[in-house]
Amino acid sequence: MKILRIMLVMLFIFPFISYADGTKSTVKKANDVKKQASSVEKSEKLQELADSLLKEKYLKCMLSFGDDAFCQCLCKNLPVLSSFENYIAIVTTKKEDLNYSQYTDVEKKAIDLTVRARGICVNEVIEKNKKKK
Repeated sequence: MKILRIMLVMLFIFPFISYADGTKSTVKKANDVKKQASSVEKSEKLQELADSLLKEKYLKCMLSFGDDAFCQCLCKNLPVLSSFENYIAIVTTKKEDLNYSQYTDVEKKAIDLTVRARGICVNEVIEKNKKKK
């Protein structure tokens, strides 16, 4: 009789334990899905920000230079977070006057990439204009 009771209790309790484990698993899965959705949402917001910065950079370039090929090239080659104003300040100032040596390695790399982008884009436009002639 005691064995029967124990078996009945076990049969009654184990499904609930299993159910509780399943619920924990479901809750964990739901939390994982929320985290993934949050990551996707953050990624989309970052992409929107990058697109917005590129559009602003392009428009300011076009207002200043009016050369579509040059401005598209700059947008493609400048560091994403580099503004058009930073571009102008960097390419119109000598490295010594920028106090280049005082910048961090990351900042120096951004400056170097900006100067490099200018060289790439100027050469691209010069070559394009040569082909037109």
